[in-house]
Amino acid sequence: MLMTELQNQNPMNPNSSDPMSFVTELAQFTSVEQETDTAQSTATLASGQSTASAIALLGNTVNYTDPTTGATDSGTVQSVEIGSSGPTLTINGTAGISASAVTEVT
Repeated sequence: MLMTELQNQNPMNPNSSDPMSFVTELAQFTSVEQETDTAQSTATLASGQSTASAIALLGNTVNYTDPTTGATDSGTVQSVEIGSSGPTLTINGTAGISASAVTEVT
């Protein structure tokens, strides 16, 4: 839609009664682009923060909610795997535990 709009615009000969409509539309498109860039940057920052937090747990004893039983358990974080859905922990040989399942670090 944006490309069609821009291809059909002639800033030297506007087709509407408002000569500033082209500038206004361009400013709106720029604003949307900046908001999209900000959202992507924020998502990247949040992902990096989550990864750093999970890596900081390596070697620590944690309390966590077991994803299969729902019971509270504790153990030592042995490794961190970074996947497309975020970091997962291996605690006492049990892999695939989400970092968000950790309730306490001791």
